[in-house]
Amino acid sequence: MEPINVGKLTPETRAALRVFGRAAKRYHDAKAKHKKEFSGIGDQRVLVEKEISPRSIVADYIDAKHGLLQFQDPELRGILDQIDLDKLLEQTEEMPAKAKDEAYHKMVSLEKELVKVASKLK
Repeated sequence: MEPINVGKLTPETRAALRVFGRAAKRYHDAKAKHKKEFSGIGDQRVLVEKEISPRSIVADYIDAKHGLLQFQDPELRGILDQIDLDKLLEQTEEMPAKAKDEAYHKMVSLEKELVKVASKLK
């Protein structure tokens, strides 16, 4: 990730980045619970394990990310394009599963770098 000159960010963008930083940190640091339940597959019932995250953490993360992506600040635009899940899905549509996984992990790592930048904002 290229260094971000936070001095060039508008106050609104800085505020949105701080909100995203807090929400993304909670989301990525959350310890998801695993729940086993029976699920119907055809005529059979199969025991499956599902990962459960608190809805408030997921909702805050999605809302904060969506809010941040709305800003057109040139200092952040490049990285925002890289963490936009819709754009990522479009770009990887024809790729094999392994390439999609790598692209997703790169996006998550960029989000974590943004969290670090956001934590330094006042």
